[in-house]
Amino acid sequence: MTLVPTRSEDSFQLTAESVADNWKHNTKGVLIATPANPTGTAIDTDELVKIGQYCKAKGGFLIVDEIYLDLSLSNDLDARTHTGASQSTNNKDVKLQTVLANSELQDTVVVINSFSKYFGMTGWRLGWCVVPETMTPIVEKLAQNLFICPSTLSQKAALACFTPEALAQCEQNRNTLIERASLVFNAVQNMGLSLDAQPDGAFYAYINIKHTGLSAIEFCDALLSQYHVALTPGNDFGEHNADHYVRLSFATSIERLNEGLTRLARFVEALA
Repeated sequence: MTLVPTRSEDSFQLTAESVADNWKHNTKGVLIATPANPTGTAIDTDELVKIGQYCKAKGGFLIVDEIYLDLSLSNDLDARTHTGASQSTNNKDVKLQTVLANSELQDTVVVINSFSKYFGMTGWRLGWCVVPETMTPIVEKLAQNLFICPSTLSQKAALACFTPEALAQCEQNRNTLIERASLVFNAVQNMGLSLDAQPDGAFYAYINIKHTGLSAIEFCDALLSQYHVALTPGNDFGEHNADHYVRLSFATSIERLNEGLTRLARFVEALA
């Protein structure tokens, strides 16, 4: 596997140019997560299509992890493709759009997703994979050697996710995330830290702490020991410039976020 460095100017996502520059004679495909963990950023739709076209021309596959796709941080329902509610859009400028919307790529694209995030079924280990029809027998052979099938209980719970009542609750949860995101992004800016790329989905803020003079691990260790707030160092997610970033998750209550952000601000002020 080849890890490819990304830049904040590209929302910490691959570009068609970076894919081409790193494609080797034995490369079989490209794996992209959009929106991604830890940045929460999504790849531009046009760029994703270009990468898919390049993979297809090279006889390879594009594998897209869309686990956070429905956790858009946009209030505009028309500005995203919502797989759960079976909504779609033809706006080519929309970032949160499933790659399957492009019919030209469907024979060389693999999409993986899960009930864990949008549907809140973390720990059930239940998801799905959309593959080209010719790949179905191969995936079936792989599945036979990994598991028989998900439990009946988890399958029934998954089916219940698609009722109008369940989808309404999921949308309410997403709107709550939007409120938390606004609180976090404003607070981070006010304490003198920066988000080099604005998150589009998920529930993460990838914060640049380079100017503090501490490495990501030093920053997180000191914050935890002195102020009892836990962030995750960028080193847990990669290597390129990882020492300059920490991840904040806002998958908790507004009250706990306010307390954590207050302590974080005091810590940053003390460092200054």
